[in-house]
Amino acid sequence: QPCQASQFIRDRRNAAKDLSLRAEKTAIGPLIDAAKSEKTSLQPVLIEYLGNFGDEPAVLDYLIGVLEDEDRPRHRTAAAAGLKRATGELTLGEEARAWKEWRQKHEKESGK
Repeated sequence: QPCQASQFIRDRRNAAKDLSLRAEKTAIGPLIDAAKSEKTSLQPVLIEYLGNFGDEPAVLDYLIGVLEDEDRPRHRTAAAAGLKRATGELTLGEEARAWKEWRQKHEKESGK
């Protein structure tokens, strides 16, 4: 059943992509939950798609949290890409501390 399994993953990926590209805010919580529980190669993809929602506090907090996991380089790269997409901030890389500082400053400036 490998073909069915890969079709299932593709279907889930496409649904997540569609929701994120439409920035369907009601999907933020479920997509974060899916990213947390996913056990396949789809997990970093879901993490990166979260960046399409922009600078929503739940998205920023989750993606910054992913950066703290030093043992998962693919996930950290996906989270950094998502953060860059969400914020337009291109200089911070994969350092959780730098993103936390950016987040605090942004929170004060924008009230988010």
